[in-house]
Amino acid sequence: MKTFNLPFLVAVLTALLTACTPTVTEPASPPAQTGTEISAAPVPTVLPLEQTVWGWQYTQQSGARLAPAAPARYTLTFREEGRLAVTADCNRGGTVYRIQDDRLTLELIALTKMLCPADSLDRDFLDGLHAVERYRIDDKALTLQLRQGGEMVFAPVQP
Repeated sequence: MKTFNLPFLVAVLTALLTACTPTVTEPASPPAQTGTEISAAPVPTVLPLEQTVWGWQYTQQSGARLAPAAPARYTLTFREEGRLAVTADCNRGGTVYRIQDDRLTLELIALTKMLCPADSLDRDFLDGLHAVERYRIDDKALTLQLRQGGEMVFAPVQP
């Protein structure tokens, strides 16, 4: 099975769509009313996996929901060439990731060893990341599906 580089594929598709988009100029007079007006629905924009800082919103697993008080303290930043930057509360680190279709594989995450506050969810966050199997992105969220069921949901945050 051939592996595709998702960021490259997204860039190529974006370039093709941009090149094929006609230039619209304002008409001199309004178009004639035909009685069968069709309004174009807005095209949803999908956030890129790369170039977005993803803040952890919650993990839903076995009927329980775990959510950090500050999503910006638990982030993922997918970088070029398969590098992933990870912020797990007071610790920083990274790993290598691979994408094949909707499958996401993360290698062991190397982190600093700072002692986080007692209420930190860093261990839960990292345990979830180590169980990631698949991913999907829609116009507002990155969802990581976990091996034993459940999911971690991320939304864009300001770095």
